[in-house]
Amino acid sequence: MKDQQERVGRWDVGRKPIWVPISLSHSSEEAVMTTSSTIPRTATPLEVASALYDALRKKDVDAVSHIDADDAVGDVVAIGEFRGKRAIRQFLDEMFQAFPDLALQVDSIVGDDSVAMVQWRATATFSGGRFQGIEPTGQRIEMRGVDVVTVDEGRVVRDTMYYDGVGLARQIGMLPRHGSGADKIIRSLFNATTRLRQRLPASRRAKRQVRRHLVAGSH
Repeated sequence: MKDQQERVGRWDVGRKPIWVPISLSHSSEEAVMTTSSTIPRTATPLEVASALYDALRKKDVDAVSHIDADDAVGDVVAIGEFRGKRAIRQFLDEMFQAFPDLALQVDSIVGDDSVAMVQWRATATFSGGRFQGIEPTGQRIEMRGVDVVTVDEGRVVRDTMYYDGVGLARQIGMLPRHGSGADKIIRSLFNATTRLRQRLPASRRAKRQVRRHLVAGSH
């Protein structure tokens, strides 16, 4: 399969994924399976998720809002929940501004009658505005993740996004690189603090026992 092909599938009665390759040019302005502005209420979760990620790839927040239900929930597990179209739009606007060269690639999509799962990867440079209160560092990032998109009557009601939040924090420079000197120092300090906290309750129990013995001995 060529690099610019993506896998789209559905579940059969036995819940076995069936993959159907379709050609998706990242430079094309054509929608994946249906355009976000014409997606019908009868669209399957597979079609809705395909249109959603086509809009995200184009950074078309208006199209995403059209696909979302009014009370949709964007659950970014590493960050938190964004409830309603307005909150989701604000999060996407912030993300696209913070990572202006964000390039999103869908590796595969599989769906059934109510849910579609999207496996994706992204590259970007943290060179725009703030992201979740963090100043841009100019660092280059590469991410992989999976979205679980719940659909009702052709609209997204919940999109739960899973990705490595700690990995992202390391890449943008918020946390030190894994295995670096700074990382080892932080880990050592954390472990030392943990051991100290574990000793404190035992120390308190010992002091209480000493007090009880002293009180008993005074009678």
